[in-house]
Amino acid sequence: MAKAGDIHVHIHVHTDPSVTIALENLNRKVDNIMTTQDDINAKAAALEALGARLADEAAQTTAATQAIVAEIQALKDQIAALGVAPDFTALDAAVASLTAAVDSSTAAQDAIQALGTPPA
Repeated sequence: MAKAGDIHVHIHVHTDPSVTIALENLNRKVDNIMTTQDDINAKAAALEALGARLADEAAQTTAATQAIVAEIQALKDQIAALGVAPDFTALDAAVASLTAAVDSSTAAQDAIQALGTPPA
């Protein structure tokens, strides 16, 4: 309810319809960009979580591989102490293959971690 002394101003701006359409199109594009950015942020967060999980698995796999290599070396030493000289070529190749797989997994995990944290 208007009181004495209140001032009311009504401004009517007439714009060209093409300007209105262009502004509406711009607004839709900004909305699309914001939605796309939210999707990108969600996917980046998912990759970051995957990287953390891979880091844990890589650490466990590396530790297990090192334990296997140490046990194999201990067995080789015990066998050598008995004066027996079996051919360990296939076993050494399997260990090398396992070690390479662990190294590859670690490299993949490092690449995912290098993607960084998604923007806020």
